[in-house]
Amino acid sequence: MISQEEILTRNKIIGVLLRSARLRAEVDVEECAQVLSSDSALVVRAEEGETELTLPQLESLARVLQVPLGYLLGEEELPEDEQTLESLPFDDIMTIRRKIIGVILRQARLESGRTLDDVAPAMGYTPEYLARVELGQAKIPVVELGALARALGVPFDRFIARDIIAATPEERNKSDLQRLAHLPPQVREFVLQSINVPYLQVAINLSQMPAETLRQIATDLLEITY
Repeated sequence: MISQEEILTRNKIIGVLLRSARLRAEVDVEECAQVLSSDSALVVRAEEGETELTLPQLESLARVLQVPLGYLLGEEELPEDEQTLESLPFDDIMTIRRKIIGVILRQARLESGRTLDDVAPAMGYTPEYLARVELGQAKIPVVELGALARALGVPFDRFIARDIIAATPEERNKSDLQRLAHLPPQVREFVLQSINVPYLQVAINLSQMPAETLRQIATDLLEITY
């Protein structure tokens, strides 16, 4: 079971790094609070290490403050160049991320052959509370998520949404290359050939069309063919 002293220490570290990143980005407390759909007091307490943030909350703050998530976790240095990033629907993203994290936790627990009653006491949780975490209905602080991941033998990186929130263009490019590498060889080769760009653009346009429009196109094609 993770000790209270370890939780307090990790929260203090995250708080110091969060404040450093916020001041560097010249973002005020109110803007951070708006991203988290909370009040300014929550952000102040987080910077002082007096409250615990979840992984989805830290991912969203990393995006707004234009720093790698790893920096807020104390694992990476700050990038030299600041980047301007587009705004995202953080509230919706955090809700989705909470559910995804819950699914990963549940899958890991089931794969280990352990029940809620087996795992919950090690975290100081009740089985009912852990069940709500797995359903995405309850929040789990990032420090406790790390401890639970270790208890279940799951790499913490598995919980990080690198394809949803990338703090820098370099991270986004790295993520895109990794996803490209997982495509079937034939598909990957087709995508990488510049001569096929018009076909890919047609596919993009078709994917954005309403279902009724696609049905009409299919009907027209059949009439031409037959």
